[in-house]
Amino acid sequence: MRREKALAGFAVVLLALLVGGCPPPSARRGGLAATAPTVGMMSVERLAGRLGMCVVETDAVHVEFADFEDAVLIRATQPPTATINGLKEVPIEGLQVWQGRFFVAKSLEGTLREVLNKPVAGSTKPTVMAPLQDLSRTKVMLDPGHGGRDPGTRSARGYQEKAHNLAVAERVGAILARQGVQVVWTRRDDRFVELDARVRQANYVNPTLFVSIHADHARDHLVQGFTLYVARGASKKTWAAAHSLRRAMSKMSVKSRGIRKANFRVLKYTRCPAVLIEAGYMSNPYEAVRLASAQGQKALAESIAAGIIEFLRQS
Repeated sequence: MRREKALAGFAVVLLALLVGGCPPPSARRGGLAATAPTVGMMSVERLAGRLGMCVVETDAVHVEFADFEDAVLIRATQPPTATINGLKEVPIEGLQVWQGRFFVAKSLEGTLREVLNKPVAGSTKPTVMAPLQDLSRTKVMLDPGHGGRDPGTRSARGYQEKAHNLAVAERVGAILARQGVQVVWTRRDDRFVELDARVRQANYVNPTLFVSIHADHARDHLVQGFTLYVARGASKKTWAAAHSLRRAMSKMSVKSRGIRKANFRVLKYTRCPAVLIEAGYMSNPYEAVRLASAQGQKALAESIAAGIIEFLRQS
């Protein structure tokens, strides 16, 4: 009886808290109560896209989006702020958080455009694409991740990441070769190659671009999508390559998780532009099928190759 009374009392207290407008901790982010977005708001992801930028890093209290010239950091503090290129700070009115996403007033776009000196989309004449150049002098190093005694992650059905990485890289290499690109490899069969050995190969060959191909894994089996990584402090050319790959890969029916910064060895210590691709999640049942199928690998390879070629023609 006492136990039942105690549980009943706890239920009454919890109900009072909820009715009184105090949401549980999971409904808060950075000290801001979760609030459904109102009229005149847009998501930070949409704001980034309208500015020609993309989200590169996010956590419970901030979102950062950038291109290869500028970066904007939005903080869910009290009061919320936007910091541009680590220097100028702009106050944000009415930042809202809903279902794990930031929403800001649409008027913030104009403020950021003014500070970043970005023209309004469609306000200038479209850029005339330069004539296609001969790609025979360009060199791309493809790095199929893992191999040999290092299988990487695997799907629930046992399909190994190392096999996926090599299969996709082979398809990418074939497409690039048909375009006249010189393709160099860190491995072309099921062998183990140390990370430092991959770096040494890249620095010896000094390719126009180094692309490392992987597949991801998460405890949450619902997580899906492709992610691109560049080193912290990456060069403008590296960022340009990452954006070209993101644009091309976004044309697939696959969620883009943006461009993120991480000091993986093959990114941090290579002296050439270098991008690491996590093509999808082996832990997601749907994506595991796509990553293992010939059709899925073909679509992925074609999009990666298209992104690489776009970068090479702009370099």
